[in-house]
Amino acid sequence: MQVYLVGGAVRDTLLTRWHGGQPAAHDRDWLVVGTSPQAMVDAGFAPVGRDFPVFLHPQSHEEFALARTERKVAAGYRGFTFHAAPEVTLAQDLARRDLTINALAVPLPRAYGLHPPADWVWQEDEVVDLHGGLQDLRQGVLRHVTEAFGEDPVRLLRLARFAARWPQFTVAPATTDWLQAMVQRGEVQALVAERVWAELAGALQAQAPERALQVLHACGALAQWLPGVLPPSAGLARAVQRGHVLAVRWACLCQPLSAEALQRVQHSLRVPRPCADLATLLHAQGSALAAWATLTPEALASRVQACDPWRRHERFAQLLQAVACSHHATEADVYALTQAAQVMAKVPAESLAKAGGNVAQRIAQARLEALRRWRQA
Repeated sequence: MQVYLVGGAVRDTLLTRWHGGQPAAHDRDWLVVGTSPQAMVDAGFAPVGRDFPVFLHPQSHEEFALARTERKVAAGYRGFTFHAAPEVTLAQDLARRDLTINALAVPLPRAYGLHPPADWVWQEDEVVDLHGGLQDLRQGVLRHVTEAFGEDPVRLLRLARFAARWPQFTVAPATTDWLQAMVQRGEVQALVAERVWAELAGALQAQAPERALQVLHACGALAQWLPGVLPPSAGLARAVQRGHVLAVRWACLCQPLSAEALQRVQHSLRVPRPCADLATLLHAQGSALAAWATLTPEALASRVQACDPWRRHERFAQLLQAVACSHHATEADVYALTQAAQVMAKVPAESLAKAGGNVAQRIAQARLEALRRWRQA
């Protein structure tokens, strides 16, 4: 039996050593060659994988996967059968991985058995590299390992997310061909919406989301998932530059879409409600809020009221961030709109409600009067 450290923990440790900076927070993933599922259970490991054998360490809870091969039997990313057995080799396992920079492995000294210490340190000359991953990592190239890359459409999204994380990396021409072939075969249509959204969200929160959009556009996948969205997106670029959260970035990306197109995209991707609501609100209110100084008090009060800033404080703040990024609103505009909402919020709604009559109308009128006084001050 031999245990190997594999995946992102190897890749990111090397990047940190070569280029400096803060080491990426990364769980250690382990590959075990030459053993069986029963032997792992007997050693106290808890099985967690449904489709292939993955086990949790009894103390550290790190993941240990058995070496395996896979075979494509149906369309989509779920159309695989897996074979894990003691005779499966490291070379066979690494050959099924997506990118060369992810097909690197470091052998754990046998003295540790199945229990690697938390402070274990390894050296570059110990890395097992069967597919040129070290060279691609040094040169900044995203390259597929084998032709099996083209069998799993999830890898297209993962590659785009990596491109967003490391915008200086290029995609190997032969790998681009495989991306285009996956789209042309309709493989991407087999992905479930939740998986597509998860990968897109990861790309949007990376260093350079624009790079992911470029990769997806070049192979034809962007039109499949985000019809009507085209890079570059100036609003998204500003949201990234200012460090805004995912919901703001998503809203800015979708801002050019029509209301109908936005609804279709968000429904098809099953976009989580915080992101979907903000994008819808930006589409409905963004232009008017950016031009707030030209609105009458009645129109401004109506727009602010529609945003419900009194109950949804955080969403309103994010909306103003999105307005600033997508509609070129200034800091002064954002400050003024924040003040307008605060002025309207100071209306004593509870006491007005006790007075009876049409409560909603009385509160709305009082807020309008407060806004008028603020505008005249």
